[in-house]
Amino acid sequence: MPAAASVVPVLLADGVQLEIDRHAPALSYADRSLGDEGVSRLCAALASHISLQSLDLRGCNVHAPGAAAVAELLSHCALRSLSLEWNLVGTSDSGPASLARALAVNTTLTHLDLRNNRIGSAGVAALASGLRSASSALQSLDLQWNAAGAEGGKALESMLTDNTALLRIQLMVGRANSTRPPHPSA
Repeated sequence: MPAAASVVPVLLADGVQLEIDRHAPALSYADRSLGDEGVSRLCAALASHISLQSLDLRGCNVHAPGAAAVAELLSHCALRSLSLEWNLVGTSDSGPASLARALAVNTTLTHLDLRNNRIGSAGVAALASGLRSASSALQSLDLQWNAAGAEGGKALESMLTDNTALLRIQLMVGRANSTRPPHPSA
């Protein structure tokens, strides 16, 4: 198959066209401000991208509807690493809730970056609930620059009793940085 056939265009709502290399293991659309509709169209196009392992959507202006599209992608794609840093996923509790539902059934994602997404304590608690699943493969979760609060922190702590895959959680509350030590069997 010629190399050109592996590149697929995705037309966004504002007339901007993105190109997807359907054989690339890693794709970055960082700082493109795609918005929820753009991310939804991108995720729909990526659903059949079987070799995609890493997706960078940092700074894409993703809110709850975009997070729902990313969550749907997680059920079709064997992603191992996902960056949603510098978005607005947590401006509604439904954003983290969508991701939590996907994390509960996803068996391939090992790294999730949710830094600076305005995720509050209820959103962090929802993520923790999704990570209670025995099928979770997530090893690293970055929640720095969100507002986990006491409720979110307690939910994460409680989740760690059930989740043996998660090796590292990054939280930043003021100057406190929390990292879970490696599991004894690792």
